[in-house]
Amino acid sequence: MKLKGQPAILLGNGINRYKQQQNVQSWESLLFSLPNTNVEERKKITAVLKDVKGISYPDFFDALCFKSDETHETLKKVIADEVQGWKGENHHRKLLDFAMKNNIPILTTNYDLSLISEELWKKIRKITHRTGRDAHKPIVPKEKAGFWRYPFYHYYSDKMVANVCDEFAIWHMHGICCYPKSLIIGATDYGLLISNLKERLFDKKTNELLIDGDLKNSWIDIFFHKDLYVIGLALDSQETSLRWLLIQRMRYIRQKGLNLRTTYIALKGETSKGKNFFLSSIGISLKEVNAYSDIYDSWFCERLNSRNSIGSE
Repeated sequence: MKLKGQPAILLGNGINRYKQQQNVQSWESLLFSLPNTNVEERKKITAVLKDVKGISYPDFFDALCFKSDETHETLKKVIADEVQGWKGENHHRKLLDFAMKNNIPILTTNYDLSLISEELWKKIRKITHRTGRDAHKPIVPKEKAGFWRYPFYHYYSDKMVANVCDEFAIWHMHGICCYPKSLIIGATDYGLLISNLKERLFDKKTNELLIDGDLKNSWIDIFFHKDLYVIGLALDSQETSLRWLLIQRMRYIRQKGLNLRTTYIALKGETSKGKNFFLSSIGISLKEVNAYSDIYDSWFCERLNSRNSIGSE
């Protein structure tokens, strides 16, 4: 049964870390492993940076580039190669099948492609006619093909999407591993992304949000026009651009008088007073679960299919 008033799902790396998949790393361990791919001196750099308080992960990435005399592109390629090897498991398939059957868009901050099943890959390749090294690249409208640096319009789906808010697709908000230069990792990347978005989101004279312009039918369109269920994300202060976007989403909701909901799914007792204050101030409601299995193994199939709408909770 197709759900009424379907939301979008905003997905983080928690789905990959659940059950500790082989070779899948936390964001922190992935960053700290970067120096070990090169000279011994970079191991020393990591040891120093690990002990420094007051440094965020985006800051760490930029600092590592300076200290190790490596370019952003070099280290992004290392990360892209690493996550390309990540494979999905049963709980990935469960979420994918649910989203496909109910035409629910998935926005993800992840770079990897582990959510995509082999069956879906076959459909994607049939649409794109790509083979070899290009086979893992996303679907993109012809007129937007040159926007891979910020892949606002690139998606993975079982069909060509005409209306992004009403059809299933997987959208990579922070870049895709098949485009290493697109990865949003360092503070510099976050700053450039926000700067790029500000030019598109705001009217320069009135400072009003203009989502219906050239970002129509991009993942931005979904982010600002759908109920959101946020899972697998810490939403900590590390996530600079995502928090900024959530603030702008709240501004837009108030500006337009929209009745949109944002629900953050977290483990009971996992959030702090500071995070709860931030979430509530921008209209995000907290839904706590007893275990991660309540999210990834049963939450979607049992709770959602028993109701007319995911947003009815």
